[in-house]
Amino acid sequence: LPLMATFEALGSVRGSFSPDMSVRCEGVAFGETTLLGEFPVGESGDWGPVTLPLMEVEEYVFSLHGEVAASQVRKPREEVMDRLLINFNAVSGVPVSLLVFGPNEEPLKGATTTVHWKQEGSWQSVGSSTDGDGLAQARGVPVGNVFARVHHSGHVSRMIGPFEVSPEMSPAEVHLEQAGQISGRCVRDGEPVESFQLLYWSGDPSQVAREEVTGSEDGTFLIEEAPLGEVTLVGLDALVANGSPQSIVVLPGEVVDVTIELPQPLSAIGEVIDAVTGDSIASAKVQVMSAFDGHGLAEFGAEESSDAYGKFMVQG
Repeated sequence: LPLMATFEALGSVRGSFSPDMSVRCEGVAFGETTLLGEFPVGESGDWGPVTLPLMEVEEYVFSLHGEVAASQVRKPREEVMDRLLINFNAVSGVPVSLLVFGPNEEPLKGATTTVHWKQEGSWQSVGSSTDGDGLAQARGVPVGNVFARVHHSGHVSRMIGPFEVSPEMSPAEVHLEQAGQISGRCVRDGEPVESFQLLYWSGDPSQVAREEVTGSEDGTFLIEEAPLGEVTLVGLDALVANGSPQSIVVLPGEVVDVTIELPQPLSAIGEVIDAVTGDSIASAKVQVMSAFDGHGLAEFGAEESSDAYGKFMVQG
């Protein structure tokens, strides 16, 4: 039998320590996340070495969990060789409670909540779900400003924040409105696209929501958390960051049908220069974004770095 190629991962955690700390590793391809293992952090702060498979993924994500602020390190697949060193700088974390209510002020059980914050230049997040009283508690959130996204089937997803996190804070209340439904089909040159994402919002693009579809042989999809009224819908997949935006009207009790056309992928080349001197900047990070009317909606693919002459090439 052929053997799968592997690599070794290890590292250390510095700063705050808790006895239940662990490092979780996941492989991320478009729309799919595969858990590869969760490994304990020793009293010395070291974890690993562990052996992990080399897979056809976009990136590997290493996450620190425990009674500290959750944090992540992302490594693009092309940067993963025989041995990978992943270190974390842990900071103290506190629990953040969210109370989620429906349109009639009823507590919503089973709502998914995700708290987001920026740490050392990267976005970090931790999730939880609400109980029968509509209460969710996210562990390991650092003191400071954070955002939270909440969604529940049949209701419009909502992003709140930034709001201040402190050890003495009361639960933050989130009220969700009734949602409508959008169905349709995603195609490229008339052929169905099996795996893709849909970004949609009403009015304010900062309230963008995401629907991921994988393995749809005929390209069909159903969004069950669409806001009512005028909604803008953008499609993307592993090849392109933006399809043509579609504007539709969602009514209560009705299902709106729409066809999403994705274009063929393009490449772009550019140069990063100093705004004052005009000199080329090497090793600058370039991130492609899905965007609408000047508003960034979501990151697309992994970051690219400019070369020694400031040049770069991106796809999408």
